[in-house]
Amino acid sequence: MNIGANKARLRSITRDLLVEWRNTRETWRDGKAQQFERDYIDELTTGTEQSMAVIAKLEEIVHHIRKD
Repeated sequence: MNIGANKARLRSITRDLLVEWRNTRETWRDGKAQQFERDYIDELTTGTEQSMAVIAKLEEIVHHIRKD
């Protein structure tokens, strides 16, 4: 189990998705776009940030287990 690699992949995929979302927002500017951003994009970024914190904690725990 390579937690660090999975964390990096999650970060990369999320960053790529946000770049694509910014590109989409250049042409999609109505209320539905704002609603989509609130309902999905904001939720995704919040969830990803929370996941990163949990993954960091897991990395720390696994490191201590391997050390012991």
